[in-house]
Order: sequence, then structure tokens, then C-alpha cells
Amino acid sequence: MVREIVGWVNREDRLFAKQITNGVAGTAGEHVYFKPQGVADAVMATRVSKCILPIDFKSEFKDTWTMDAPNGKKVNSFFCGAGGFDLGFIRAGYDVAGAWDFDEYAVQSYRHNIGDHVQKADVSKMKGEDIPKTNGWLFGFPCQDISSAGRQSGMIKGVTRSGLFYEVMRLLGEVEEKPEWILAENVKGVSKLSSIIQEEYSKVGYTLVSPQLYNTKFWRLPQKRERYFLLGIRKDVRKSFNFPEQSTEFIPELGSVLETEVDKKYHINAQKSAEIIGHADGCDLTKYYVRKLTPREFARLQGFPESYEQVVSDSQFYKQMGNAVSVNVAYAIAKAIDDQL
Repeated sequence: MVREIVGWVNREDRLFAKQITNGVAGTAGEHVYFKPQGVADAVMATRVSKCILPIDFKSEFKDTWTMDAPNGKKVNSFFCGAGGFDLGFIRAGYDVAGAWDFDEYAVQSYRHNIGDHVQKADVSKMKGEDIPKTNGWLFGFPCQDISSAGRQSGMIKGVTRSGLFYEVMRLLGEVEEKPEWILAENVKGVSKLSSIIQEEYSKVGYTLVSPQLYNTKFWRLPQKRERYFLLGIRKDVRKSFNFPEQSTEFIPELGSVLETEVDKKYHINAQKSAEIIGHADGCDLTKYYVRKLTPREFARLQGFPESYEQVVSDSQFYKQMGNAVSVNVAYAIAKAIDDQL
């Protein structure tokens, strides 16, 4: 039985080989495979149970960054990590006055790529006098105790990592002049705590806009990543706000972020590839391989520009990109805030 590969199908954040089997359209199995550069676009032998599709290595996410004109507005960034949240706002014309994170490797990446204004700091030890006056505050506070994949210990003040949310609230009470708005980001599990967050926002003088859930795949990035954004507007500002709408018209494909030449250290060995594909003996697999995403590809999935350089180990970079706010989403929100507040 000969299978003819005719294209990609992007379905719920998974890539499938779109194929014709004896003239009948169908889809391949649940695994994703990558075809190395230089391999002919021939269909694999019938002994191999899955088809491998030649990837269209687009340049859609490469070197396409444009910067909006400066808008004269400033933000502070807490738990800044590698700077995904900040990059979205910088791209929209904002200046980042202060940025803080406790992770020295994240600070290293941030300082090298974004600026020297970043500091390694424990937010629980910061004082209001340490914080410059700005229009807004960003804080993607730790999610480990809220995430379904984490400890689920809750947002407990002075106890859990996610409880550091309260330290930002404390600082808002200490600063001489509060920002016009504050914007938090976290995993889907934070929705269960929205009433608590609303109450805490109110205590320090902010009205919580209805929490907004965004899926990264609807912001021109080929991954399914759902995150809540919780905007608080200072009560005396008296302005309404509408979050930007997601667009389902264009969902990019994973191939658009993949590299054509990849170091062998990212390959899974031949035997493991054979097991994944379904052939323990590895027959007919000498020209094909299964691999993990490279650090650069991981950064592209999060919307980081090609100019963002890796200056830490692979493991640290993967961690930083995994923790980051998707730049495209941050940019869209930043534009909306600039227009409305």
C-alpha cells in the first residue's frame, strides 16, 4: 500500500501528515516526525506504519519583528524571567523602568538581551522606595502551586511560591504613587482564585477587569498554551477596558519554527526512534529520525525574536522559555492598554 504525502494538517496543537491512501484522504497516526534536510520527498515503505512529511521550513517567524514607535509610557516588571512579558510591551512602544527576578540565570539572559535595568532580587525583601514610578506593573507571578501539573498547594501568603502575589500587593501599598494599572499572568488554575485576587486588588485601590483567558495558538504561534491575564485599573482612573479578541482565522504550523539543520545532540537515537515509530528492529529508518525541539525553536514557539541570544545552558534556556509569557500575546495586550488607558 503506497501513501502519498500531500501536506500538513494542524489540529488541536498537533501536526499530522495529510496523506492519500489508495486515493482516499486520511491522516497519519498520533506521532510527529521530522524529515532531515536533503532527504528526498519519497513516501516511506509500507513496512513503516507512520508517514513522514517533508516540512515546509517557512521564514514566517524569523526576522519579522517590527517595533512600534515609543509611546512615552513606562512599566515595571516583577518575576520578569527571560523577559517575554517585557518584550511584548517594549515592542508596543513601552519602556521598562525596572525588572526583577530571583533566578540568576534568567537575570543573565534578560540583561544580555534586553537591558541592564534588570536586578536579581527577592520580591519579599523589596521596599516601595526601591520601585520607580511607572504607568503600569507587570507580574507573571509563580504558578507552581496553582498549576495542575504542580504542587497545587495554593496561593498562601508567606508560605507558597504562588503566595508571592501578596508581596506585589504589599509593594503597591508602599509606593508613593501607584501605577494606573497592574497586569498579572498565570495558568488556568488561577481562575479558581479570581475572587481572592479581586478582593486583594480592591484593597490596594484597583478594580479587576474580568479575567481574560488566551490561547497562544490564536496569536500566530504554533502551540496550545492557555493563560489567564488579570488586569486591574486604579479606581480613580475611571476607564473601561476591552481585551483584544483572539483570531481563529490563521493558526500557524509547527514547521514554521523548525530549523533545517540541527545538532545531533537533539536527535533521539535510532533504536528509540524505531520504538516510537513502531519498528523495534529499526528497518528502513536510516534516513529518518525523531528529535526534540532545539532551544531556538522553543524560543520561536514563544514569539521571541531571532536576535534573542542564548547565553545559558540548554536546560536553563528551556526552563526560561517554558516559564515565559508568550511575546505575541503580551504585545496584543500592550497595544490595547496603550489605546484605551
